[in-house]
Amino acid sequence: MEQMIVIVVFAFCAAVCVKLIGEAHVISTRNNDIKNAIITVESAAECFKALSGDLPKIAGILGGTYNEQSTLTVYYDDEWHISNQEGAVYIMSITPHNDPTRKPLITADILVRRTTGNEIFTLTVSTRGNAYNSGADANSTKGGADE
Repeated sequence: MEQMIVIVVFAFCAAVCVKLIGEAHVISTRNNDIKNAIITVESAAECFKALSGDLPKIAGILGGTYNEQSTLTVYYDDEWHISNQEGAVYIMSITPHNDPTRKPLITADILVRRTTGNEIFTLTVSTRGNAYNSGADANSTKGGADE
């Protein structure tokens, strides 16, 4: 009888340990995703500012595609290397805002999410357009991470 109690206690402790290890892995993966998303978004924001919001040029530098809806999209695999759409795990998109009241500023949202739709990180960035300067006078306005 005592051996049965010891076995039950051991099984319970083992189950708790396995659960903790699983939760630690999920937290580690999420933190790694956030870290890499921030680095990716910061690089895209710097390109956006340096090129004064010229999305076709930015697409060439970042290895993404620019479509008729004025959205730049870059696909990444599970190790954050540029990928095609079929092999993608993460998607970064840059979507500009057309707000005539904010001219000469060009503003865009830079978003990184999983292909499953879970948003990882977003940043809104603003810069002066090509007609006003070379992009040297630019600033970021807000950022945030979501789970």
